[in-house]
Amino acid sequence: MAHRTPLALRDCVWCALAALGLLALAAVAAEARELATSLSRLAAQSESVVHGWVLSTRSAWVHDDRGRHIRTYARVRTIAWLKGAGGAEVEVEFPGGVVGNIRETVIPSARVSPGEEVVLFARGTPPRVVGHAGKLLVERGAASGVVGTMPLGDLVTRLNARTAKQPLPLSPSSAPAPTGGTRLTPPRAATAAGPVTTLGGWTTIKSEDFEGAWPNNWTLYGNVGNPAVVWAPDSWQKRNGTYSGWPSGSVADAASSYMYKPGSGTLISRMTYGPFDLRGARDARVTFWMTYDLAANDKLRWEASKDGTTFYGAFQGQGNTLPTWNQVTFDLKAVPTLGNLCGHNGIYFRLQCDSAAGGSWVRGPFVDDILIEKDVVDNPPDLVIDAFSVTPVSTSEGTQLTASVTVRNAGTTTASGVKVDFYKHRTSAPGSADAGDHEWTVTLAPSESTVLTWNFTPATWGTYHAYAVIDRTNALIEYDESNNKRGPISYRVTQTGWQVLKVEDFEGSWPNDWSVTSQYINRGTWAPQTWLASDTKAGGGQASLVDPASDPGTIQPGSWGRMTYGPFSLVGATQARMTFFLSYQLGTNNTVRWEGSTDGTIFSGGGSQTGGSNLPGWTPVTFDLSALLGSPSAYVRISCEAGATDEGVKGPFVDDIVIERYGSNLPWISSITPGSASAGTNSQVTIAGTGFGATRGSGNVKFFLAPGYPKLDAAIVSWSDTSITCTVPEDASSGPVTVVNNAGGESNNYTFVVTFGYGNKKWPGSSPTMSYRINENTSDCTGEGAAVQAAAATWSAAGAAFAFAYAGTTSATNSSQNGVNEIFWDSTPEDPNASALNTTWATVPDGVIIESDIAFNDEKTWSTDGSASDVQSIALHELGHSLQLSDLYGDIGDGVNDKAKVMCGVGTTGQLKRSLHQTDIDGIRWIYPSTTLGITVDPLTWNIAGLQPQGATCLTTAGTRFTVTNTGNVAETLRLRVSTQDSLGKWLAGGSVGADQYWLRALFVGDADTPVGSDFGAEDTLTTSAQPATANTRFNRAGASYGVSMPASSAAYLWFRLDLPNPASDGQSHQITVEVSCETP
Repeated sequence: MAHRTPLALRDCVWCALAALGLLALAAVAAEARELATSLSRLAAQSESVVHGWVLSTRSAWVHDDRGRHIRTYARVRTIAWLKGAGGAEVEVEFPGGVVGNIRETVIPSARVSPGEEVVLFARGTPPRVVGHAGKLLVERGAASGVVGTMPLGDLVTRLNARTAKQPLPLSPSSAPAPTGGTRLTPPRAATAAGPVTTLGGWTTIKSEDFEGAWPNNWTLYGNVGNPAVVWAPDSWQKRNGTYSGWPSGSVADAASSYMYKPGSGTLISRMTYGPFDLRGARDARVTFWMTYDLAANDKLRWEASKDGTTFYGAFQGQGNTLPTWNQVTFDLKAVPTLGNLCGHNGIYFRLQCDSAAGGSWVRGPFVDDILIEKDVVDNPPDLVIDAFSVTPVSTSEGTQLTASVTVRNAGTTTASGVKVDFYKHRTSAPGSADAGDHEWTVTLAPSESTVLTWNFTPATWGTYHAYAVIDRTNALIEYDESNNKRGPISYRVTQTGWQVLKVEDFEGSWPNDWSVTSQYINRGTWAPQTWLASDTKAGGGQASLVDPASDPGTIQPGSWGRMTYGPFSLVGATQARMTFFLSYQLGTNNTVRWEGSTDGTIFSGGGSQTGGSNLPGWTPVTFDLSALLGSPSAYVRISCEAGATDEGVKGPFVDDIVIERYGSNLPWISSITPGSASAGTNSQVTIAGTGFGATRGSGNVKFFLAPGYPKLDAAIVSWSDTSITCTVPEDASSGPVTVVNNAGGESNNYTFVVTFGYGNKKWPGSSPTMSYRINENTSDCTGEGAAVQAAAATWSAAGAAFAFAYAGTTSATNSSQNGVNEIFWDSTPEDPNASALNTTWATVPDGVIIESDIAFNDEKTWSTDGSASDVQSIALHELGHSLQLSDLYGDIGDGVNDKAKVMCGVGTTGQLKRSLHQTDIDGIRWIYPSTTLGITVDPLTWNIAGLQPQGATCLTTAGTRFTVTNTGNVAETLRLRVSTQDSLGKWLAGGSVGADQYWLRALFVGDADTPVGSDFGAEDTLTTSAQPATANTRFNRAGASYGVSMPASSAAYLWFRLDLPNPASDGQSHQITVEVSCETP
C-alpha cells in the first residue's frame, strides 16, 4: 500500500554511561585563570631561555613528592641560548602527555610538536618549561605567545635589557659657616582646605601669614637634603608679625645662614596649595608680598595648575635684588598657556624657588601675606555636555555621519542664546577664536537638556578628531567652565576597497599585539599616555618612562625605544600604507622614525623627525608601504632615539595608527551569519564576501584565539568564491575572523562574537551533581571556604540540570586522581603565574568526567573582600571549568565580549566577578539543559456530523487535522490516547466496517500535505483504548511498548480516516467524536 512518508522522529536524548572498571583510556585536563604575564617576569622566573627546533618528543611516568604524573620531554636542537648556556641539543620537560592508555593534559600549558621552531623559557634540572607562557612559537621571523608577538631581534634585545639608570643624586656643597643657631620647623602633613569666609564681596580661599602652625595645609617639596630643604617660616625678614616664608627655612635660619645651594644641579623648593574650587567665580587672583636677593641662576616662581602636575605662571630672579617689600598680583583669569581658570575645579597654586649650584651665596627670596580669593556670581547657569558622539565611528567613503551633542543646564538660572560649536576635525583643541564647522544656538532653563544633531559627509578618507564646545568665547559666566568642551573623539573613514589591518588608538589594553622594546627596562618605552604638549590631552604613545600619569616626565637620556607590529601579509596587495598622528618635543640629539621590514630584522624606509624641534599639536603622517608589497611577513615600527644629554624634553607622541592595504583580488568579508555563536559546539556560520576563490585549495578561515597567539583554523563545510560555511573552532574567542585564499591573499578583519566555549567533556547523567571538598589552608584570609561555596551556589542557581554539593573538608594539597573532587591552596608549580589550576579527569574518547580538582596558587595573595585576589571570583571562574566551559580572551571594545564574562581568561588583582554573565548562563544551560516537559494537541476533538451515508468514508483535512507539539526542551517519548464516542451509544469501533460497526484508522506523520484515503491501511487501525506507537511512528493495534520520540520543539500531524457502518440498524442522526490526548510514559 502506498503511504506518505512518515515523520522521521530522531532520538535526541543523548546519554552515554560507562562502567569505570571498563575504561579503555583516561584523560586529565587542567584549566587556569591567567593574569597578565610580562616578558620581564617570565625571564626572571627562568634559568635558561633557548631558541631552537623541536626534533622529537617522548612521554613517561614520573613519581615525585607530588604524586604520579605524566611528563613529556622535547628534544630541541639549539639555535641560540638567549639565557644560560648548554649544548647543541637539550631536553626540556613539559607537563602532561600520553603513556599507554592514559592521557594527562594540563591547560593552560605549553605544548610542542616535532618540527616547530620555538623559544622556550625553563628552570630546574632537568629544564622544565615555565608555565603556559614559557613557549613562544616562531613563525615568519616573529615569536608569538602569551607575552605577545615580537620579531626575534626584539626578543633578544628585551632579554638583554639592562637595569634602568638611577638619577644623579644632588648633594649640598659646603656653605659659609653659620654665625648663629639653626632653627628647624618640622613639617606636618597637609590636609584639606578649611572653610572660606566672605569679605567685601570676595571669598577668601586661603590666607597665609606664616605666623601659625606649619605647613598649614601647604604641600612641601624639596629635592635636596635629608630632611629635605623646603619652605618654612623664618624671622629674619618679615612684613608683618614675626615671620615670613623662606625656601630654606626647614633647615636653616636666614639670620645666620644663606639660602641653601646644591653641590650640583638645581635645588627646587616648593610650597603648593590646592586643590581649590573656582567654579562660579567671575574673577580670581593670588596676591602676595615679596622681597629677594637672587643669584644669577636663581628664580622665584609663582604658578598655577589645573591638575597639580603641570604649572604655568611667571618668575623673578636671575641676579636681581628687591630690598623692600612689593606686592604681586597673579591674575587667575589670565594664566600663561592655561588662560582663564575661573569656572574650574581642582586648581593649584605654588611658589617655587630654584637655587642653582655655583654662583653667589645669597639669602634668596622671602614672601609674606599670601591671599588666594575669588569673586563669586550668585546663581549662575551651568551648561554641560553630557554626551558627544559621531556615528558610525568607522565607515567607508561617501557615508553620511551624524554628530550628536547633548547639552544640559545644570545651573539655577536660564542660559539664553548660547552658541554650541561642532568641529569635524582638528589637530589641536579649538580656541576661543576658532569657529566650528557647524553652530547651534540654545536657550535652556535650569535642568533642561537638548540633543543637537547634524548630518555631514566627510570629504575624503582618513582619521578625524572631532570636538564640541559650548560658549567658546566665554561670553557667558557659568558655574563650571571645565565641562564646556568635549573631545577629541576619533572616527575613521576607510578608502573604498581598502582593508584595515590594524587600528591603534592607545585606549584599550597594551601592548595590544605590538612588540615594545627599549634599551633600558621601563626607560624609553612606548606606552599609552594622557599628556600632550599645549593645553590638550589625548591618548598617545610616548617614548619615555612607562607612566600613565598626566605628566610622563622627560625622555631618558641615552635611551631608545621601539614599537613594532607584525607580521602581516601583503600578498596580493597592490598598495599599502600606515597613517598616524604625530606630536613631539625633541632635543637636539633626539629622533623619532618610522620604518618597514619584510623579515622583522632589517628595517628601512619611512621617514623621521630629528631633534631641536617642537610640534605641540597633532600632524598627520602617511607612510607608504609599497616597498613591502608581496611580503607574507611585513612589519612596521616606530622608534625614538635620545641623545646622551638630558635636555628636559618630553619626546615624541603618536596616536590613531592605521595600517591598511588594497588589492582588487584580495578576499573581502562582507558578513558572517549568524554574527555570534558558541565555540566547541559544532556551531556553523556562513561567511559572505568576494575573492575567496572558486575552490578552496590551501585557503582557510581563521578565528581569534587570544592576543599573541596564532589564529585558529576552522573546519570547512563548503567553499565558493562568494560564500564559505565553516564550524566555529574549539577554543575560539570573540575577535577578528579572516579568510585566506589559495593564493595567500588575506581578507579584512571581521568581528565575530563567541558567546561561550565548550570543552567537549561532561559529567554523566541527565541531571548530575558534583560533590566537592575544601581544604581552607591559605593563611591570607578567613572565610575562603564560604567564598568557594558561594561561587558553587551561583552556578547551581543558573537554571541548568547541574548542581554542586559541598561534601565537607579535605586535607589534600595537590591534585590527585582519587575519586574525590577537591579544592585547596597549593604552589601550582606547573604554572607559577596562574591564579588557579583546574584539573579534570575524563574518559577518552567519550569525554565522561570522573573527577575535577581545583588548586588555588598560594604564592599569590588572597582575600574575601576584594583587597587582593578574590577567592569567590576566581572560584566562580574555575568551577566553570569543572562544568567544561572554556576560557575566552576577546576584547572587541564593547565592554562585554569577552571582558565582562566570568569565563574571560584574564583579569586583574582584586577584580570582583561574583555574578554570572548571561552568556555564562547560556553555556551551562547548553551543556546541562534542564528538563522541561510539555506536549500539546490541537484541536482536542474531531466531530463528524450526523446523517452521513451508510458506509461513507470521512477524512480529516488540513483544517481538522491534529497537531502534536513537543513544547519541552528535551526529546520526549510519548503515547497518544484516542477515544471515540457515538452520540446515540449504538455503534462500536472495530477492525473493519460491519453492521453498526465503524472503522477508525490514523497516520502520525510530519508531512503537512493531506493524506488520501488509500494511504490508510489495516495496520493503521485504532481501537478506543490507549495505543502505543511502532518504530515507524504509526499507530498499531499490536504496537511496541516504547512509544514515539519527538525532538524538542518539533511538531507532527495526526490524520484520521473514519469508515461508517454498513449496514446500520437505524436511520437516525449519529455524531461520532474522536478525542485525542497524550501522555509521556
